[in-house]
Amino acid sequence: MVKVPSPMVLTLFYPLARCIEHNQFIHCNNKGIPFVEARVLDCTLSDVLNNPIPSKLNKFMPFELEDITNLLPLRVQLNIFQCGGFAIGQCISYKIVDGLLYFMFSKIWAAIARGDKANVNSPEFISSTLFPPKDFNIAYDGGVGITKDMVI
Repeated sequence: MVKVPSPMVLTLFYPLARCIEHNQFIHCNNKGIPFVEARVLDCTLSDVLNNPIPSKLNKFMPFELEDITNLLPLRVQLNIFQCGGFAIGQCISYKIVDGLLYFMFSKIWAAIARGDKANVNSPEFISSTLFPPKDFNIAYDGGVGITKDMVI
């Protein structure tokens, strides 16, 4: 069975277990991440794999279209099909995670769930030391980003 992201994986990827404040910085709220478990009764896993219909795949994701701008960096939905198969939907903020870190998170979560500690390498969040922020003395609107109208 799929395990909820363990505290160990969230500790390693600590920016994902926070909330985004004022669309400008990450704040620890000590609430963990939203995790939803859904039972899929209207189709089978093979239906989804053999004939994926993009407009219907959103039901396997842990958000509503209106909730796309939510300020939580990570949300997870476990979809359990009647046949026993499952699909994991993950929403990760592009403001915090790039593609490589997303795949690292998924790989390390799977390794921890299997008990395979040999494949658990801690990520390093050091970009702010490599690229320190600069004070440009200009007004910046951090609220500008993806809006509901931009999502297809």
